[in-house]
Amino acid sequence: MQQEKRKEKRIICPSTAYYSFAHEGNNISYELPASCVNTSNTGMCIVTAEPIDQGRCINVMTLQDIKSSREATVRWCRKIEGLVNPLYKVGISFGCPNPSPA
Repeated sequence: MQQEKRKEKRIICPSTAYYSFAHEGNNISYELPASCVNTSNTGMCIVTAEPIDQGRCINVMTLQDIKSSREATVRWCRKIEGLVNPLYKVGISFGCPNPSPA
């Protein structure tokens, strides 16, 4: 049995989320859809259609909190195996030590 390493309990949040970040070489930020898997006060797990680099600072918001976004750092990104169209499970922690320009 795997030991739980999270500091806080995650709450299931099967809803739409959006994330954005500035792309390399320009300051243009694109809002991309994602699915929220679970969330807590310290982080969130989302599913995306594109991989996101570990350590990247992003802005994320859910439909429940559509009026505000939160800065977050990508902790890990794993491809979901066995799908025709690839999807990626992404773990993020809220807060960003070196925010990306938006």
